[in-house]
Amino acid sequence: MWGLLELTRIAAVAEVEGVDVPPHNPSGPISTAASIHVCAVLPNFRVLELPVG
Repeated sequence: MWGLLELTRIAAVAEVEGVDVPPHNPSGPISTAASIHVCAVLPNFRVLELPVG
């Protein structure tokens, strides 16, 4: 949970500077679902990096 809260804080700072955030999620499906939910509310989110393979 703290990682998701920190992501929103980092995204807020990045937004002020005009920078997009591309979070990386190397974990399983529950973490992926949580990341997707957080990214849905970030105005400067562009892509969620996921492991493939």
